[in-house]
Amino acid sequence: MRLRRFLLHNLFFQYRRFFSYDIEFSLVCGRNFLYLDILRFILLKIVDDKNKDLSEQEHKRLLQEIKKLCDSIIFSDCIKKYEGLKIRIYEGSTDVTDHDFDELNRIFNEILKKNLLLYLVTYEIVFRKIPAKHEGMLVELNNALSHILSYVMDKDRDIVNINKANDHLIRGTLDGLKAIIVLKKDKIVKNEELFKKLINIRIDEGKNIGKISSSNIVKNYINFLKELSD
Repeated sequence: MRLRRFLLHNLFFQYRRFFSYDIEFSLVCGRNFLYLDILRFILLKIVDDKNKDLSEQEHKRLLQEIKKLCDSIIFSDCIKKYEGLKIRIYEGSTDVTDHDFDELNRIFNEILKKNLLLYLVTYEIVFRKIPAKHEGMLVELNNALSHILSYVMDKDRDIVNINKANDHLIRGTLDGLKAIIVLKKDKIVKNEELFKKLINIRIDEGKNIGKISSSNIVKNYINFLKELSD
């Protein structure tokens, strides 16, 4: 547990570095989905209890990997070429305390872990079925992480940012579930009962726009896919 907590703290330290440069990097060089995909992989290692026995050597390897990739962005030719932009947030900030990291650990375990793990597991399933970087899902992960970072860096601790982070994780999960459904579309349209169920789920989703975190939309899609697989 101590090593996983240490990994989480260091992950966010590196994400803060990434975020400070990504503000300008994504504007002129495009979004770095490779970095986000590695972030996703490391987060899965942290939050999935199946990985609780990771060795200290494995933790160090993961930290080195994400730092190396972060450095490759910060010192990239693209950043150097557009050095004049200088759109930096949190760069060089050292005012994160042990209390801030304790709070980060708390919100992950008490508020975010369930939706984050569901998102990460869904991504793994989608990737196995559709081997590609699913950019829409990764964008939602980045959006969620940026809200978590804002919460940690904001001394007022605006819980709205955590609620928004959860919303982005849920949207990312929905994107993944729908990608699987698209793969099964031929089977669905041939089954009138399944087709009607899917239509009703979509109608329910439309009625709950803005209330996605408190609705059963994700659960409904998961149940639908289970029925589809039977």
